[in-house]
Amino acid sequence: MAPQDPQSLIACRRYQLTAATLSVRHYSLLLLSHSHNPTQPAAPAPPPRKSSRSAVDRTTAPSQEVSEPPPRPRLPTPRPPRSPSDRRDTPARRSAKFDKNGKYVTSFGHVGSGEGEFKSPHGIIFDSQGRLFFADRSNSRVDIFDQDGKFLAARKQFGRPSGIWIDKNDTLYVADSESEDAPGKDTNNPGCKRGVRVGSVKTGKVDYYIPPPPVSDPKLPPPEGVAADSHGTIYAAAVQAKSVYKYVK
Repeated sequence: MAPQDPQSLIACRRYQLTAATLSVRHYSLLLLSHSHNPTQPAAPAPPPRKSSRSAVDRTTAPSQEVSEPPPRPRLPTPRPPRSPSDRRDTPARRSAKFDKNGKYVTSFGHVGSGEGEFKSPHGIIFDSQGRLFFADRSNSRVDIFDQDGKFLAARKQFGRPSGIWIDKNDTLYVADSESEDAPGKDTNNPGCKRGVRVGSVKTGKVDYYIPPPPVSDPKLPPPEGVAADSHGTIYAAAVQAKSVYKYVK
């Protein structure tokens, strides 16, 4: 569906210090920013910290002062060498399962691009059936497993996922902050645009696409965190821009 006419955009409610509005495929953007507002008075300077030394201490001759021992240097913890096969199953490439008391149960997955393999898993969430959805970012796909670690499916139509969320209606939200046409780079995902995609967990169909919000510096990447509330309002978090974007229908 084509974007709305800018003249028909709803007014943007101001949050904190700055705000901006953008119409994107049935959603309007509200920017929650940490930027400084020069019109607001500056916060009062904190009172100077009082010295823990008394007046007697300050008047004591240097020869009578007791000096603290120098800090002990921290020695690096020795680590045994790892073989290439050991590196395939590092915790960063596996999913670990624990019971409600925090007791380890099992783990699954290892580094790779095949079925049941991970390559920079960047997020995890359950759907209403108890299935596990992984944001397998460096494989540019969403991986689906059951709770015993059995691989069920992979979906690449949601882009290169940095963040992932599933609401109570089994609507899937995926934030793509890295896709680009860059042969030879890890972020290479030709033909896929950065942004947030919204679709169905059951069918895998992408119903909405929200492009990245405008930024002051083109070097700042789009949001990589995403969540939604019970009203369908979407929240996207941009790490380097230090901002949270709110999209309402």
